[in-house]
Order: sequence, then structure tokens, then C-alpha cells
Amino acid sequence: MTLEKRLERLSETELMVVLQTAQMVKMAHSFGNNKNRPYSELVRSLYGKLPFTMQNIIADVLQDAEPIDAKPTPVKSRDELTQEVLDSYKEVS
Repeated sequence: MTLEKRLERLSETELMVVLQTAQMVKMAHSFGNNKNRPYSELVRSLYGKLPFTMQNIIADVLQDAEPIDAKPTPVKSRDELTQEVLDSYKEVS
């Protein structure tokens, strides 16, 4: 479904939430390391309690209004995380 159709399906209150949240995310995007993060990742980290569909709409609105070419932060594997913890124990002892 297109972004326009998804926005049309929102109530007026939900649309206001999308617009206000998008403004806050846009402001946060301009600070520090956030410039290298995709909108979707930033929305999820800042507004994780919003419904997933709302998070997607906010990220899509921002990407449509001002596209960025940011790559998602790679997630470390379970084995890599385990090894980091084990290594940190070695450093302490």
C-alpha cells in the first residue's frame, strides 16, 4: 500500500502523532551519530512503544520528505556478543 493511502487511513489524532513524532525524529537525526542511522532505526530506538505500523509510517514519511542513504547498523551475532562478554571477564581478572 502506498504511503499516501496509509496516511489517508489514519484518524486525525493518529495523523497528528505521526507528524509531531516525525518532527522530533528529524531533529534527533541531526545530532551526533544519528546522522548515519536510517530513519526506521532511529524511530524504533526513540519511540519503541509506538505500534510498529506507526513507526513504519513515520520512517516512511521522513524518507519520502528528505531521503537519506543510511545503512542499518549491523547486528552482532549471538556468538560475537558471547565472546565479547567472555573477553571482558578475562580483562577484569
